[in-house]
Amino acid sequence: MKSIGVGCFHFGIAYEKEFIFSTKRYVEDVRAALGKISSVGEISIDYDATFEEEFVVTKKPLELRYGEVFPRVEFLRVYFTVYIPARMQVSVLGEDWAPKRTGTENFKVYVISTYYGPISFVESIDAAKGSDPAYSVRVVRTFLANEFERIKASITFEFMGPSPFHANFYLKSDADEKIAGDLVWAELSKRGYNEIRLTYNLSKFASDDEALGYFISEIDDEIGLFYRIIIEKNKSMFAWDGIEAKIDKLNRDSEPGVSLLNFKRQINLHKLRRGLIDRLYQFKAEGEMSRSRVKDLVESAYGKQLNEYLRKYVEKSVSRFPEYPVSALIEWLTHGESRMLKQLEIGVVLASAVLGGLIGSLITAIAGG
Repeated sequence: MKSIGVGCFHFGIAYEKEFIFSTKRYVEDVRAALGKISSVGEISIDYDATFEEEFVVTKKPLELRYGEVFPRVEFLRVYFTVYIPARMQVSVLGEDWAPKRTGTENFKVYVISTYYGPISFVESIDAAKGSDPAYSVRVVRTFLANEFERIKASITFEFMGPSPFHANFYLKSDADEKIAGDLVWAELSKRGYNEIRLTYNLSKFASDDEALGYFISEIDDEIGLFYRIIIEKNKSMFAWDGIEAKIDKLNRDSEPGVSLLNFKRQINLHKLRRGLIDRLYQFKAEGEMSRSRVKDLVESAYGKQLNEYLRKYVEKSVSRFPEYPVSALIEWLTHGESRMLKQLEIGVVLASAVLGGLIGSLITAIAGG
């Protein structure tokens, strides 16, 4: 039986200065980077050479976790094995039970570029009974991230959550079972991650590996769609982090005790509030566009007969698109603007009164002199 976990891995490029991107050179660099990791073997990389391209990159691309996929190589399929001994598994995640949960020290990794974006499959080779392939994704992911940091290659290792995908896959043959189709799909709901058990037709596939290849080809685009939705969510979360940072600055700069007569400080606060209000309106519009884009994407995908093995996971992800308190913040900032203007009016009146009093005293003193 094969134990398979699903995630979202991607190979990015370490940006230092403007450069010319080349598909061919990128593939060679990925191969070379993986080759620098002693525990990685059997490296195989395929892609469609008819889509090779070259172009100038003038600024650092965002990483996958921030909602951008760079580079995109059509039909890219990266395969390799990785050996992670038990003691290393313990140190990678800092968890003593890691070897028991993975049930193996040997893994096969598939990183695939789908129509919707990058995905990955991690097979726990000859895993012990009761193993947790989703946990293996975490071990392999963290191990590779550490190794790419160590080798300092031109290629970076990127990943995105939820990684692993929230289900465990198990593939096996059954000579005694009559199977009508190519694969029998049975899902078992469990606390934590569900188990999806697949039984393949022995008359259709010569081996577990051949059946696994078919299984991957059946669900790769659907998994890609799922993670494409996550990419859209991450874009919003990344943008919201920037807004929160500015709100924190506004709160710090607005602490009690600021003099009404400190006009420069008040003007700076005014600019910060106005900038935040504009950014919030922009964020709101972008969020609505993103939701609409995701909805259209899902409807279009399944409308074009995309396989529906994991549709409930996809639709659940759509339904959990995050909501942000945009309107409440705009109202709060607008109220702050109104209050500040009233305070400035009071400050001007006080300043005028004080200045008028000083001038009157000066005139009196001069006249009396």
